[in-house]
Amino acid sequence: KLLPCAVKQYAIENNIPTLEPKSLKQENESIYRFMQEKPVLFHVVLAYGKIIPLELIESAPKKAVNWHASLLPKLRGAAPIEYALLQDLSETGWSLQQITQKLDAGDVYKTLKVSIHYSDTRDSLAEKLIQCLEKEGANALVEYANGNLKPSPQKEEEATYSHKINPEMSAISWEMPAQEIRNRARALSEKPGIFIRFQQGKYAGKKLKLFLKFSIPPDDWEQAKLPAGSIQKIEKDVLWVCARDACIPLEKLQWEGKKALLIADFLNGYSFQPGDTLI
Repeated sequence: KLLPCAVKQYAIENNIPTLEPKSLKQENESIYRFMQEKPVLFHVVLAYGKIIPLELIESAPKKAVNWHASLLPKLRGAAPIEYALLQDLSETGWSLQQITQKLDAGDVYKTLKVSIHYSDTRDSLAEKLIQCLEKEGANALVEYANGNLKPSPQKEEEATYSHKINPEMSAISWEMPAQEIRNRARALSEKPGIFIRFQQGKYAGKKLKLFLKFSIPPDDWEQAKLPAGSIQKIEKDVLWVCARDACIPLEKLQWEGKKALLIADFLNGYSFQPGDTLI
């Protein structure tokens, strides 16, 4: 049995009617009738990800607005949180924007800014964004309802896009720059995460998932002195592996189908030494 999400559960507990259309286009007429029977001042959309028919957008006096998790026009599209990390941004946030037929391209009424720490991953950044919206989002909607927010057109020439995350992004190569590996690991977090697949030796064909120690500032990462994929140094809780230009600090490793192990525990079962390669 499927359990209701938090929003629907709140609606049930407070006798707020809900609709769960499988297709907005195919069920457009019935949804529109529902809107006419239960009129509202405006609609609010959050993390919906589908184009809403014009009839529904215009069914309320103040139409419809959307909370998008980036500072528009930067990072329009499906994965703004992940791309903020992939691009190593220091700041992101929310944009309250008018819904139009072009995705995430409407006028912006309000932005809420959130700083990104070097140790943030997709999960921690998503939590920061949620806390920000919980704190400031409702007041912004009241301002919009009262007509106190002025629309600001987006500058098309400054627009960037965050496309849907491709599962192939999880596979990394030690030949990549260390920063690119780091940013992928942050953006993909623990699930799906990043991995290497051994190409040679007794582990050939095996997949090894990598967990980086993000608490170590990137400025403290050592320069690579050995070929890419080589273990440069082993500490008590960190394995330093050479990427193209710097060493990656790993705190856990996980063979496919096995549980993730802290470096000390992993090395108890596998006798990797400095100079060995993970390729």
